[in-house]
Amino acid sequence: MSSIRKPCLALVFAAFLAASASGAVLEIGGPLAISTSDPPYGSEGLLSEGEVATATFGYVVAPDGSGLTLTLTVTNTSPAVTGTESPTVPDAPSISDIFFGVPASVETMTLLTAGGVSGSLSGWQFNYDPDATPSSGFGFLKGVFDSGLDGGPGGDLPDPVIASINDPVITDEPGDPLASPVDFVFDLGFGAGGVPSGFSADWFCDAEILGYPDYIGAAKFMSGADGGSGTVTNEVPEPATLVVFLTGMFASAAAGRMRRGRG
Repeated sequence: MSSIRKPCLALVFAAFLAASASGAVLEIGGPLAISTSDPPYGSEGLLSEGEVATATFGYVVAPDGSGLTLTLTVTNTSPAVTGTESPTVPDAPSISDIFFGVPASVETMTLLTAGGVSGSLSGWQFNYDPDATPSSGFGFLKGVFDSGLDGGPGGDLPDPVIASINDPVITDEPGDPLASPVDFVFDLGFGAGGVPSGFSADWFCDAEILGYPDYIGAAKFMSGADGGSGTVTNEVPEPATLVVFLTGMFASAAAGRMRRGRG
């Protein structure tokens, strides 16, 4: 397994955020990616039909009253291609589930809004277990991440999924497709000692702080041109192979984006 490294860089965007806010970006997919797909695609970070699936997680920690909030901006960057499921119109995989680590100093975490909609009404189910023990190995999602956002689709109602910025037609996605990027805003709660000194967004991307030996975040992708699916994550890279994908998501995290209305 990889040794513990830091796959994100701390970035401060004073033009968009308050001076005390901080931001970091994590890339999902691409070099060093692995997935839950069967061989040979799993070791290549591809979906079950060989589709490429990529995304970025943007983290912004900012003061809110007497506490702190985390804005997680998820951007689906998967390429759109034609295939058996869509032989004429290019299609891209959508994101149905999101997994990420939380520093141990965060004792409580509440989903406030998702895509500009109240967390309780957004269709996303947030699960947080601060006592989870990170691990790695086969079935790397089980017992690895202590937090996750469960989208869909599933059940009787269309559940939310996040479409790719490269998908020309997102209305053909399963569930209730949302245009990227989508902001998830959380209230962070700390213990009696309060917020730790130096706490910032890059703590959410630091393998050593998180206690995660090999992974920082993951996303479950589904459908796409060939109907493939799989959960994609990245092994923590060596510093020389560090890739940080910067976008305008911090502006989105600061201003927020309204979730498009249901059809």
